[in-house]
Amino acid sequence: MIEFRLDWQRAERTGTCEAVLCEPKDAAQIDAIVAHAAALDRRLLLTRLGPRKFGRLAGTVREALDYEASSRTAILGGAHPSRGAGRVAIVAAGTGDLAVAREAQRTLAFMPAEQGVVHWPPLGRPACALVDPTMMPLQDATIDRILVAHALENSEHPRDLMEEIWRVMTPGGRVIFVVPSRSGLWARLDTTPFGQGHPYSRLQLRHLLQETLFLPVFWGEALYVPPFESPWLLRSAPAFERIAGRWSLPGGGVLVVEATKQLYRPISLRRTVRRAIPQLEPVLEPIGAA
Repeated sequence: MIEFRLDWQRAERTGTCEAVLCEPKDAAQIDAIVAHAAALDRRLLLTRLGPRKFGRLAGTVREALDYEASSRTAILGGAHPSRGAGRVAIVAAGTGDLAVAREAQRTLAFMPAEQGVVHWPPLGRPACALVDPTMMPLQDATIDRILVAHALENSEHPRDLMEEIWRVMTPGGRVIFVVPSRSGLWARLDTTPFGQGHPYSRLQLRHLLQETLFLPVFWGEALYVPPFESPWLLRSAPAFERIAGRWSLPGGGVLVVEATKQLYRPISLRRTVRRAIPQLEPVLEPIGAA
C-alpha cells in the first residue's frame, strides 16, 4: 500500500490547488496520488514531471492529465480560469527559468543581449526576445506581474535594471525577485545555478529596493537543502523545505521577495557620471597679436 498525504485546504488558504513534486516519486506513487485526487474530484498540480516519467504512468492517468513537456507540469481537473487580462513578464538570465512560469496565460521572457538569443519554446511561436534588460521595448506601465530570476545578481547595473522594471510595471503591479542569498550554501559553490554573479544579504536587497522605489510586502527564503547529489537529500527535500519555510529559518540558498511599485517617484534616480566643464572667461587680447 502506497502512503501519502495531500493538503486539500491549500486552495482555501492560498487560492491555488494542491501541488505535488514528482521528481523524488516513482510512477506508482504518482499513479496512486492522481487516482486518489480524481476519485475525490479534486484539482491537482504536478511539477517536475519529466517526459520519461510521464510516459511510465498508467494510461488512464495520462489521459486525465493536462501535460506540458516544456514546463514538466501536469494539471488534473483543468487550468484555473483567469481572473483578468493581466500581463506577466519574466526577466531572467536565460530560458532555464521560464518553465516554472509557463503556467501563466501569457509568458514573455527577456534574455540579456550579452547571452545571445535562444528559440523557446522549441515548438510553436517564440516567447522570447533579445533585449538590453535596462532598455526593454515596452511602454510605461504595461506589465502587471514580473518574475526576476537569475537576473539581478548577474546584472552589471542592478539599479538601472530595477528602474527599468519600475518603469514597465503598472500601478499596483507585483514583482517577485529570486536572488541568491549571501549567507546560503548555494551561492558559495560554482557548480550551482546561483554560484555566479553577486549574491545579496537581506539588508543589501532591502536598501536596493528602497533606493529604486519598491515596497517589499513579503520576504521568504528557499533552497535550504544543500546542493549535493544525494538520494537521501532529494527524498527529504520537500519536508525539509516545508519545515524550514514554516518557521522562517535563516540559511536558505535564495531570497524570495515580493514587492509593489511606489507611485511617488522623483524625476530621476539614475546615477550618472557628469564631466565637469571648466567655466571660460573672456580675456582681452591686443589687436595684431600673433
